[in-house]
Amino acid sequence: MSFIRYNRLLFSHLLLSKQSRLITPITPSSIVLRHATEIRSRKVKKIDSNTKQRKNTVNPIAQIKNLGDKAARILSNENLEAIYNRFDPLREDISKDPAFLDEIATIKNPLQHIIQLKDNDIRFSNRIIKAKNRQERYKKGYVLLEGKRLVADAIQAGADLLTIFTTDRQILDTIDFSTTDLNFTVYQVSSSAFRTWSDVQTSQGIMAIFAMPQPDSCPFQQRITLPITVICDNVRDPGNMGTIIRTCAAVGCDRLLAIKGCVDIWDPKVIRSGMGAHFRLPIINDIGWETIVGHLPENSKIYLADHKHSFENNTSSDDNPSKQMFEEMLEKRKQMKRTDLTEDRSYSSANNRFLPLYKNIPINYQSLWSAFSNMKSTDHSTIIIGGETEGVSLQARKLTIENDGKMVYIPLLNDVESLNVGIALSVILIELRKYYEDIVQKSSLIEHKDN
Repeated sequence: MSFIRYNRLLFSHLLLSKQSRLITPITPSSIVLRHATEIRSRKVKKIDSNTKQRKNTVNPIAQIKNLGDKAARILSNENLEAIYNRFDPLREDISKDPAFLDEIATIKNPLQHIIQLKDNDIRFSNRIIKAKNRQERYKKGYVLLEGKRLVADAIQAGADLLTIFTTDRQILDTIDFSTTDLNFTVYQVSSSAFRTWSDVQTSQGIMAIFAMPQPDSCPFQQRITLPITVICDNVRDPGNMGTIIRTCAAVGCDRLLAIKGCVDIWDPKVIRSGMGAHFRLPIINDIGWETIVGHLPENSKIYLADHKHSFENNTSSDDNPSKQMFEEMLEKRKQMKRTDLTEDRSYSSANNRFLPLYKNIPINYQSLWSAFSNMKSTDHSTIIIGGETEGVSLQARKLTIENDGKMVYIPLLNDVESLNVGIALSVILIELRKYYEDIVQKSSLIEHKDN
């Protein structure tokens, strides 16, 4: 169709239209120009405010976030709007739409969006290096776990999952992620790259980085506790430290205190030995003896677990010069008023001429079978355990002596000198727990008879 013919048809159409406000032009070409001008100059029709308009009275973003779905809570507003607009915006019961819920569950599910990494990708190596280095580990707050069971136990305990590295997607199908907030990232790496950074001989193909719990906090909310605090002194073997942490969590200890000089509780070897107990027990790491009193309840009963006994054969007489010197110093300390309750300089080993005197001061030592006989249900107990090589420090003896504590030993037969520190603590804690349970049981029986 020619341009002139098109103008004629348009001109005739405008003349017949009743809604047209155009003045009849002289030339056909001016019709097109004025018609375009008329369209651009048209004003948008205003809607009367009193007119009732059909609209959705429900805020879509608020409606989705109130579903209680963990995936919905971590979506951005843009993603929520995009998902909502795919469905009928006039439906107020959209939260019951199965298709809508499936869309919400998968849009930000990291298990549905696994990122493939090449062998030279630094996102894998950098995170593993920082999690294995002690300084970087505490700086970033990373905890590295390797193995399907460790990762699954940490997730069930409520630990904050940050990143997962795996060699096979099917490994993730065996782990329950329902307790997580789905706010983590999953990377798939090659088996060769995984073996390069693995610490075990037989790799299970999965590593995970969790957020390090805050000191003296525990992500596991269903804890059952007893008034027992364990102090680790000079425990430097990772296997022993992991066993101690696992035992304390199993018995139900209130907390674990690791003194400076112990192995790092978040070392990967300690974590593997602990078998996931790190997230089921409040732990305070790297504590100085100067501040140890501030971490213990008042009037806590101190028990020093040590197989090396001092002054067993008539060496605790009153004419002992070391004991007389200690008693004089102890009386002076009782008369002094402590100005700083959070720090006690007398535990410092620097320029402290009194601290070596505690080495020869006798301590009331008792067998494990009689040490807890006079205990009450309201008593708080503190167990100090030392390493197998170094033993307990002078500060541990000082704390025990000044609080009228006891030295507890396990009677051994057949000329066996000592037990592994983890095994010894397990025996002591199980016996202590038995005493607490017997006291509670007797109290309940007395109340039942009275009623």
